[in-house]
Amino acid sequence: MIKILKLFFHHLCYSFLITFTIDLLMQIETKFMKKQKKQYTIYILF
Repeated sequence: MIKILKLFFHHLCYSFLITFTIDLLMQIETKFMKKQKKQYTIYILF
């Protein structure tokens, strides 16, 4: 039972980290897009 809870907790932390980093990247990209719109399209491709 404890192992399952630990796995679930790790999964939650991991998914939170992923969503957090994606959100952060999106914020940076939107700030970057305002400065340089041409490079943003290149970012989408990669």
